[in-house]
Amino acid sequence: MKKSESNRIYSKDLAPLGYCCSGARGVFDAYGLSWTEALKHGADCDALLALGDPVVTAMVVKFKQGKE
Repeated sequence: MKKSESNRIYSKDLAPLGYCCSGARGVFDAYGLSWTEALKHGADCDALLALGDPVVTAMVVKFKQGKE
């Protein structure tokens, strides 16, 4: 499956990074973010980093490294 080309993480990107959608949905719920919007449009990497959550940050870093 082709990786996302933008600065957005999509649900299809999670499994190759070692994360599951149900866990990601829990994170979105915990921070008051819309999981439905993330499914439709992806989640902005910079917005995720701004959360300051170490697990989310590790996921975004891993995602960005995979795009290089």
